Amino acid sequence: MNPPRASVIRIVRSRWLPGTMIIAADIVFLIFNFFATDRTATECVIDFYLSQTAAYVLITLWSIIYSPFGKSTRRIVAVIAVMNIALVATYWHVETVHPNIEKITIICIAQVVLLLLYVVWFVISSMFRCKSWIALILAVALMATFPVCFRVTAFTGDAVPKLQWRWSEVNEVPAVGQTTIKSSVLPDFDYPQFLGPNRNATLSDVGLSREWSTRPPRLLWKIPVGAGWSSFAIVGDNAITQMQDGDRETVVCLDLMSGQRKWTYAYTAQYKSELAGDGPRSTPTIHGNYVFTFGATGILNCLALDSGRLVWTRDVAAEAGATPLDFGYASSPLVVNELVITCVNIEQALHAYNWKTGALVWQNGDDYCSYSSPFLVNLNNEQQVVLFNAGSLSAHGPADGRTLWSHPWRKEQPNIAQPVFVSDNTFLITSSYGAGCALLKVSAAEGAGATVRTIWKNLRLKAKFSTPVLHNGFLYGLDDGTLVCVDAKNGKRMWRQTLETRCGHGQLMLVDDMLLVQTESGDIVLVRATPEAHEEVGRINALSGKAWNNPALAFPYLVVRNHQEAACLLMPTEEPAQPE
Repeated sequence: MNPPRASVIRIVRSRWLPGTMIIAADIVFLIFNFFATDRTATECVIDFYLSQTAAYVLITLWSIIYSPFGKSTRRIVAVIAVMNIALVATYWHVETVHPNIEKITIICIAQVVLLLLYVVWFVISSMFRCKSWIALILAVALMATFPVCFRVTAFTGDAVPKLQWRWSEVNEVPAVGQTTIKSSVLPDFDYPQFLGPNRNATLSDVGLSREWSTRPPRLLWKIPVGAGWSSFAIVGDNAITQMQDGDRETVVCLDLMSGQRKWTYAYTAQYKSELAGDGPRSTPTIHGNYVFTFGATGILNCLALDSGRLVWTRDVAAEAGATPLDFGYASSPLVVNELVITCVNIEQALHAYNWKTGALVWQNGDDYCSYSSPFLVNLNNEQQVVLFNAGSLSAHGPADGRTLWSHPWRKEQPNIAQPVFVSDNTFLITSSYGAGCALLKVSAAEGAGATVRTIWKNLRLKAKFSTPVLHNGFLYGLDDGTLVCVDAKNGKRMWRQTLETRCGHGQLMLVDDMLLVQTESGDIVLVRATPEAHEEVGRINALSGKAWNNPALAFPYLVVRNHQEAACLLMPTEEPAQPE
């Protein structure tokens, strides 16, 4: 046997080979994951967490069972593995405010840190030829500088942790509000509830100017606000939203033109989450002289529009015996006839109350709720309340909540985006985390005899937080943070914006034939709603930091907010046509 061949055989037979192969495979996967162009950022981040967890487990098993390390090293690795298993099991079973998906994320990040610790340990022990326990102490000391110097302040929509120096200020919002210009003109129309008058993020005959290069939107005011993902409901000069103030959920009415507070109503309730953010999620609904709000813990309030005086309140979740939702209740109240309708996390999720007295009129349904809001459609010659539940899309009669039809949908992950009423009897539903989208057709039968079938289903649109919009037969939405156009007829993707222009997990609305997109970083972007190509017309920065809240447009006022600040932009109007 010649020396080169014998050397190769010795390497192959070496106990180092499995460990080397694990590390090499991990490096190859990381490169593939980083440069992948056909996968969403969320998928890449989740796969990164899972792959590094798997790499840590495999490296640990190899080190203990088959590696060439000495007994002392193997014992150290085994002790660390046992301690890790014990800590993970304890964290998983201890009652905390963290939902399971948040626990999984934190556990996976811990495994990534352990894998890095492993690498640092072996680099130190091999380079400096010191004993294993000395190398371990040095590695732990080195890795310990990370939590000492940094803290995780939040997570992006792609589940990427945001780091901050521990000695820096947490709140970067100005201590006082700022007003740049003044206006006394009332809006052309109201924006009284979640996603606008029809709950579809669509406005027509607005007259928004496209010439942002010469006539851009102007900042009217900007003020600091409390945490929460609630949007604004606007009627007249009243702009109402929800936010967190210490241990109290707070409903705040601002003057639309100045940003000054008109009134505040607060009550003891608090939702907290490192992954999903703190505070109330749902948007108030203004109906007549009343404001209806639904908090993150499941409390429904009716307030007087002019003063914020409490008219009545119901702790819907507690009265129904509902368990808390992982990321807090997010359903915005729907007013239908004499009822205000919301949902909580029990099988009969829908609850309807008399909007004047707060008396329970009915509760119904056959599925648990998710994070979507009920909306009203006219289908098969009757009004129907449609809700995207934890594991289905269902329609209900407004009078008694009876289920008219239902269609199953994946329930392993949250359903958040509002379904899109595409035509007289078709709906587009979409979810993130690999669920995709589907066009459903409801049969023409009236009452509870209607059936549902799937026209098409694919992964070309996976909306996470934002609701897609429909224009001239084409759907526009954020596919895990990337703006796309999809043909509603067959599900074919027409275009997808580039990585350089990616919006992130923001929000969007259709204004005439233009898309008004709020990016996750706080920019407001104007995009043509055309299937031909992605064409950005204008862009302006409105907010600092993560912007998950839906914008509200009571033209010419665009009111936006996030968990730290709110701003009002005076939008440019189209110039009247000159006579020939």
